[in-house]
Amino acid sequence: MSALFAAKVFWPYLAGVVLLGVGIAVAAASKGFRGDAMPAALALAPVFIAAPMGVFGVDHFVESAGTASIVPKWLPASPLFWVYLVGAANIAAGVSIAANRFVKLSATLLGLMLLSFVVLMHIPNFLSEPTNRFAFNYILRDLSFAAGAIALSCVPRAGSNPVLARRLATSTRVVLGAIAVVFGVEHFLFPQFVPVIPLPGELPAWMPMHRVISYATGSILVVTGAALLLNRRPRLAATLLGVAVVAIVATVYLALLIAKPLDLQQVNYLFDTLLFGGSALALGKALGATATGEGRRA
Repeated sequence: MSALFAAKVFWPYLAGVVLLGVGIAVAAASKGFRGDAMPAALALAPVFIAAPMGVFGVDHFVESAGTASIVPKWLPASPLFWVYLVGAANIAAGVSIAANRFVKLSATLLGLMLLSFVVLMHIPNFLSEPTNRFAFNYILRDLSFAAGAIALSCVPRAGSNPVLARRLATSTRVVLGAIAVVFGVEHFLFPQFVPVIPLPGELPAWMPMHRVISYATGSILVVTGAALLLNRRPRLAATLLGVAVVAIVATVYLALLIAKPLDLQQVNYLFDTLLFGGSALALGKALGATATGEGRRA
């Protein structure tokens, strides 16, 4: 236990737990968990976006030197300035979304910031190494996160600007659907790697049923992604995708984290995947809000 308090992972853990608690408490106070199973699941979308952003924000402070090394050299000012600025922005977005305050603004700005990462860092990295599938997956990963943030902004926007909200919800549906299909196919081609977001980490030898985990995850991603692309019961598809991903986090990734609780990369893998699940749930929430016009101002 003393090692945990002394390790760099302590502050990311604290940020994640606090924002999970705040987000769940706020959702419960707003009666988000009452009613049918689908609305109750979708009520967790902001929680599963807010907590990872808090973790990633704190990461920028505890691993500032390593993060500074990936900041584009041509940007003005010191790389550490951008690291701390982005870290503070991530934390602010996480707090705003968890507390359900100014969500339209914070989610929109978060989505735009994540899109800037794709344009400024991940695409140039992929162009310099076009045969590296992980470089391509980083593009899709952050693009899916941006889509989730934009989808979340559609919920309050549906009440004030329903036309724009519907267009954004449609765009994020297509983006997330395409990414889910690509990620799903990779699970059949490379079953040894961690599930959902195909990152460089491999499943450890002690974990059983590697191929079962990978093929089951790939099937879920492909089927729900195809449903989103074809616009066939998309709200249900987004909800099932989000719930399935969160279930994988609660089983596979939690087991991996328990095995290596002081490994910051493992912490980030868990919250990366949770954010993907939250993005899918946010899409389901957005599709429901834009269909009924029941968005709230924020």
